[in-house]
Amino acid sequence: MAVPVDEGILNALRGVTSQSTRLPKPLLIKIYVSSLKQDFCQERRMLLELVGPELQSLYDDRQIEIEIVDMHFGTGSLDISQVEKDPYIMHDYLHEVEVCHQNSKSVFFLALIGNSIGYMPLPTHIDNDIYELITSDTTQLMTKDERQILDKWFSKRDMADETTTTTTTTTTTTTSTVNENNENFRQSHLQQQYVLKQDYR
Repeated sequence: MAVPVDEGILNALRGVTSQSTRLPKPLLIKIYVSSLKQDFCQERRMLLELVGPELQSLYDDRQIEIEIVDMHFGTGSLDISQVEKDPYIMHDYLHEVEVCHQNSKSVFFLALIGNSIGYMPLPTHIDNDIYELITSDTTQLMTKDERQILDKWFSKRDMADETTTTTTTTTTTTTSTVNENNENFRQSHLQQQYVLKQDYR
């Protein structure tokens, strides 16, 4: 006797889905390993090369996939991290953490903490009011050269145009009330920002 197939799965195979469609998810344990690039190099290598495969062999019979994510692995010299070269990569790191959180059936984040906090990456976006507060600092904490560097690296951008496109694409999948709330929030907080130039160096 054939096993009945869920109607939602059949519709998905036909290309018809909605927000209420519930599809089976793979049995996946995806763990994001977070640390400074210079710290725990051997420990992170052992996690990827020894611990990960060993765990996978234990869970193969349960059809559970083990995946360990280390964004620093194989990215070159330890002297400088990818985020220091390009602060926009931080968005990729945060996106990968979110993916691990959404897809993992168990643990999704492992932090290896040493004695150093490392260098803080440059912000990719600065709100207009904060930027104006920094540049109009009356306490003389910034030199003239530092202000010139700030003006050179960041450009003012009206974020309303960018958020309009993302809002219109989501209208087909969300209710109009949610869209209105999102649009109001974005327009009130992201009207104008200073954005780090891609070629700031």
